[in-house]
Amino acid sequence: MDLTQNIEHSIFRPMASLKNLLIVCLILGMAFCGASVSANTINLLTDIRVAYLYESAGQIDWPLIYYFAAENGCRVDLVTAGTGPVFKQLYHNSDRYNIISSRYLVNDTSSGLLDSLISITFGGELPDIVIFAGQFSDGTMRALENYLLNMEFDTSQVFYISKFYRRMTDVEGRGVYLKSKQYWDSKYEEMVQMAEDAGLGVPVRNHEEIYSIYDLIRDRTPVTGQKPAFLSGLDRFKFDRIIEKNIESMVQRSALAINRKNYVTFISDALKAQGNERIELLLKALQEAKKIRQTYYYQLGQVDATSLVARYIENSISSIVDAIFYEAKVDYRGNISMIETAEGRKFKFKAEINNNGYTSVRAGRLELKPAWSKQTTVIDSNWTDLLPNNTLIREYSIDAPLHQNDEGNDYSLQFIGHVLYAGKDIEFTYSAGAFERTGFSVEFVPDFLIIQPFPELSLDKLVESAYLKAIITKPADFAGAVDIDITVPPGIHIGAYEKRLELRTGQTAVEIKIPLAVTKSLGIQRQEVIINVSDKTGLLTSDIAYVRQAEFDLPGSLIIAVLADNNGLLEDILMQTDAVYKSLTDRYIKAREFDYYNVVVIGSGTMDDPQLQPLLSDKLKAYLEMGGTVIAFSRPGQWGENLLPVSIVPSGSKTASKDFRAKTGNHPFFKEKYEVNVPGLLKRAADNYESRSAVVFPGERVIDAEEGATVLSETRIGEGTLIFCGLPLLEMIRNLDPDAIKLFANLLLYSKK
Repeated sequence: MDLTQNIEHSIFRPMASLKNLLIVCLILGMAFCGASVSANTINLLTDIRVAYLYESAGQIDWPLIYYFAAENGCRVDLVTAGTGPVFKQLYHNSDRYNIISSRYLVNDTSSGLLDSLISITFGGELPDIVIFAGQFSDGTMRALENYLLNMEFDTSQVFYISKFYRRMTDVEGRGVYLKSKQYWDSKYEEMVQMAEDAGLGVPVRNHEEIYSIYDLIRDRTPVTGQKPAFLSGLDRFKFDRIIEKNIESMVQRSALAINRKNYVTFISDALKAQGNERIELLLKALQEAKKIRQTYYYQLGQVDATSLVARYIENSISSIVDAIFYEAKVDYRGNISMIETAEGRKFKFKAEINNNGYTSVRAGRLELKPAWSKQTTVIDSNWTDLLPNNTLIREYSIDAPLHQNDEGNDYSLQFIGHVLYAGKDIEFTYSAGAFERTGFSVEFVPDFLIIQPFPELSLDKLVESAYLKAIITKPADFAGAVDIDITVPPGIHIGAYEKRLELRTGQTAVEIKIPLAVTKSLGIQRQEVIINVSDKTGLLTSDIAYVRQAEFDLPGSLIIAVLADNNGLLEDILMQTDAVYKSLTDRYIKAREFDYYNVVVIGSGTMDDPQLQPLLSDKLKAYLEMGGTVIAFSRPGQWGENLLPVSIVPSGSKTASKDFRAKTGNHPFFKEKYEVNVPGLLKRAADNYESRSAVVFPGERVIDAEEGATVLSETRIGEGTLIFCGLPLLEMIRNLDPDAIKLFANLLLYSKK
């Protein structure tokens, strides 16, 4: 049976009362999948690419984007353009959903500039489908639409636009109806996460909309007599067409096709499986993909990664590696900068591997493949066991080539890493392009801002003052001018800040304060503020901070002690309130008592001095018995076995959202000051974050996890209260989840009772 046709038929149904129209029916689970599957795993079964062009974020039809990305695994490009003084691209990539958001500013709409915009967006691989969000009123978007519609395409080539759709209020011709209301009702939380992950804030729902309608305005697919379903007539895979166009030998094409068939079979089976079985099948699919690569290079007689066939194969391998790591909860990142040493300039490379899963892995062999050399060099051959919930960080210095600043030369670096998972060697690539060699970075500190809601009837408070701080780091030997550009959403105005900085030799960091005036028109959605740092050669670095109105009022009479806040996240949160807080040093713990504080909060870090733990344990117990409150957010075992006067045994497994159960919605934790949407909070925590459940004894379970375990509990000790929270509240607050903010405030205010 043709799997893709089966999927297509299960999604689309003819609508008898409307001629030539189709309804996209709501699918609560993929036809081929009995378990939840992430979008970046589903996309292994399709090469279809969709471009959705819009004028404002409110035009984006998130049910349709969800249908393409999450249910069918299509890559989706969200594209908009407006008028600006210079050509600029703001780019946001959601690896989780395979969505790329590109926002452009252009200073003219000439054919050459629009061609450059399309080339930058699609990189020579045009989408299969282009969708216009409506009738555009903006001149730039109209020009882009006309340019796309008038492009000449060779349908014998691999990549060309097959279909154009436009969203309409009604349609008389061939079109598609999407049951958007059903998506909003059943998939709202997922669509919110998708929109925020793409950097576009919380989507605004039109509660009166039942359907969204799309008119098929141009179709280059073969005439088959089928109804105009979005994906009908499209090749889900480009592989056969690629080898047909680029490999002459029928025998060679047949050999590659056999390996490809095995690959697709393993992927299809993996989507039906779950847990370790899914990972095992993905590993088998990876081996088949490597066989395809080996067969192709053997037939070619050389290793040439520049051909279209090779790029497709390498991208397939990279995608399946990403899917394996996602399912296994292993991630990696690399960072490169230029440093000065006594031996001259060197590249400094920092490699980080995080094992957030439940199985030990081995991290090892690291290879360097610089663009200026044909040789691959092994820079580390050691293997290290990486236990669950641990991180391996390695740093290396590499001699920079002579004349590395010469223009026109490629000095990019490629680092190839290896991880052993279930005995299988998984190869992955860190890439560091030439643009990173400057060693520049900019970081908002903190990178989120909570704005108190404006009083409903207040006439004397129309503006809320706030500020963001950014820190620019640079190589010590760099001297020159850099330009600072801040982009803010509607509802926020920027005060005076230094738009050009003269950086001096010897400086390594510069701080910038950015005053903001926030108005009522900001709305309740999460918004973003973008900082770009550039010089005469172009963009050097950028960062994003998120801003949101949320109820988070802690009084100045609340006094908080903070422990184990190694990453500073607790301080970043508390500094945005009126509460008084102090991060306790080792010296303070040794010399002082805790009775001054209403609550002691233990963060997600570790205690640096193991000899301090017995003393701290005694002080915390005495503090609790005298009526104090301790809130522990960290994973059990982070601070020593006997730090707290209760037994906390981690469950060691991830809890699915269906296993979270609040024993009562009336507990003061959920309504002390703010009403918390507990089901929504728990679903987002389970679906998008790592919650760490534990068996707490003695203790009253407030939110149950799997049998006997909890992610939120309360234990009375003497006159005081110990609260254990295994929910990822701090990480959720950093992403400005409104219910996480409310629950955090309620827990702190509960201590004042």
